[in-house]
Amino acid sequence: MAKIALISENWTEPIEALAKSLKEQKHEVLFVTGRNTLIENTLDLQVLAYFKNWTAWEAIKLFPRLLSNPPEIWHFIFTNPQVEKPKSAHWAIAGLARSLPHRAVAASLYGSVLAVKDFSWKPFFRLCHFVTLGTRESLMSFKRRGFLTHHSAMEVLPPLLRTAEATDSAKILSDQVDRLTRALHPYFLIFSDRLPSELKQGKWLSPYRLLVLGTRSKSISLPHCFFLSEKLNAQELELLAKKSKAILVAFDDLSLLELIRIHNIAISTGAYLIVNPRQIELYPGLCIHKKTGWVIEPRIEDFKRLLNENPSLTLPLAKWNELIPNSIDSTMNELHRLYTQALR
Repeated sequence: MAKIALISENWTEPIEALAKSLKEQKHEVLFVTGRNTLIENTLDLQVLAYFKNWTAWEAIKLFPRLLSNPPEIWHFIFTNPQVEKPKSAHWAIAGLARSLPHRAVAASLYGSVLAVKDFSWKPFFRLCHFVTLGTRESLMSFKRRGFLTHHSAMEVLPPLLRTAEATDSAKILSDQVDRLTRALHPYFLIFSDRLPSELKQGKWLSPYRLLVLGTRSKSISLPHCFFLSEKLNAQELELLAKKSKAILVAFDDLSLLELIRIHNIAISTGAYLIVNPRQIELYPGLCIHKKTGWVIEPRIEDFKRLLNENPSLTLPLAKWNELIPNSIDSTMNELHRLYTQALR
């Protein structure tokens, strides 16, 4: 098994899921990050919270300390590349690691790459043996802009997610939220902080209601629509999702990280999802049509058709927990293939 250094300025759900999967496969995992990064280290990881400003000088001083037992794989992760970008420390570590024999350098970009500029990323990719992107849309964007080089392979590898583990605190639910779910049932849960304009005319929705996790606009007065602006804890959100007919996201323009969060809640609660094709392209595996939810065009006509064809919104054998491990296994198998190929 290999020693793998995961290098990121942030600690996020996809990084935690990746670290957990690597440890389960008996790899030694080292997480390298900044001094102020907030980490919920429940995995007994080796953590090196070293960087203050992510400068090249800091990286040069750190590198000799790692050479007594250097990682075979140096894996840089950028969860939100619209905000994050390679700093001089990333460049220095990648260059030094690449100079070592039998070592691999990799980078993963999970979020949207529309704002990624050629001058800040393409030279960094030249130091990597391979680069993975979260969606095929991102890969196509890089191809159109000439980001692909013979120096590194590029593959689509969605970020990992794991089912939430049951805890005692999950059993402590707000009585108010519990009463709300019973009073509103049946309802669709909308995670956006606003009501999508397409749903403002909703007499046809009866007997369904809409529960929006946001503040009601003064101009909106709809008997079928309810707003919940209070800050909710994770258990309360999961209860709302579990008791809903479905989590309705097809009419919202959500980021990859927002979809990941909603997907994780659906996994842990078994809630159905109603999504649109663009969201599936942004995050493959978000929803499997007629298995874990429905994929529809973001048009009222399509939503009406779904409700007419399946008024009770039921699905046969919709078992998230049987589908997610397969997704994790296939992602990890592909990642191991890339690691192995880079180490040759």
